[in-house]
Amino acid sequence: MSRRVAVVRTGRAGSASLLAALRRCGAEPFFPENPGEVEATTFLALCGAGPFGQAMAALETAGFVEPLRTRIEYDRPTIAIGLGMHLLFETCGTLGGIAAVPGEVGQLPSPHIGWNAVEGEDATLPEGLAYFCHCMATLTEPDGWLASWADHGGPIVAAVQRGTVLGSQFHPELSGGYGERILRTWLMEWASW
Repeated sequence: MSRRVAVVRTGRAGSASLLAALRRCGAEPFFPENPGEVEATTFLALCGAGPFGQAMAALETAGFVEPLRTRIEYDRPTIAIGLGMHLLFETCGTLGGIAAVPGEVGQLPSPHIGWNAVEGEDATLPEGLAYFCHCMATLTEPDGWLASWADHGGPIVAAVQRGTVLGSQFHPELSGGYGERILRTWLMEWASW
């Protein structure tokens, strides 16, 4: 069963590998051109890499912030990866985010690049090995959300999940079979909740 997925790009990179991964999972990704498409689509992925402030400015200019916040509030199937996950939070340093997830994102003491274990007793995500590439993170489980964890000189939040909304610090599209399993579950199983 093919599912259309709106892919909102927020930075200079990060969409090509996600498009390929979604296609491998049987999805039909497309880039939304207006807020109405962000609002109307059943499945949405928020991805990218780059500076938080520039990404928020681009979302605001496109008129995507409010439709994205509404999607999260109403638990519509959304996956936010890397910078996309950061944007869901209230703040990143002194900058405001979409504010769909309570809490803040901050600078890590050193970049977290490479493979690492994803763990979490209470999380919906399966445990596994995933690929990370980031220098910002959140360190606390947001109220009302389930968290998965990774260790990078101490615990960091690897993912947050509530209903059919998943924020992923790691990159499922670059995480081999583990990441593909997560994308397929999000596309096929979580949507029926």
